[in-house]
Amino acid sequence: VLAEDLDGSGWRGANTNAGGRLKATVLWDYPNTGANDSTGYSAYPGGNRAPAGNFSSIGTMGQWWSTTEENSDRSWLRQLGYSNTGIYRANSYKRLGASIRCIED
Repeated sequence: VLAEDLDGSGWRGANTNAGGRLKATVLWDYPNTGANDSTGYSAYPGGNRAPAGNFSSIGTMGQWWSTTEENSDRSWLRQLGYSNTGIYRANSYKRLGASIRCIED
């Protein structure tokens, strides 16, 4: 998958199973399309937290903040879905609760 293909907004990389290669093979709701965790990233479907405080979509999707800000109120995130083989990219209000992924240097 080319970086420029994944840097656009919306669903990207479905034709190369970019999302499926990141998803864990357990805990996702059926059908967990394309999941094979071939990258070892083991993305789990933690859903998100709405600004009002309620949690939703656990089992059907996972969202992770990127380090790239859009502005002081919004930042970019990536999303994986249980029935999708791509990776979704959008910017969202920071008051939305998305997961983070820590990577050791």
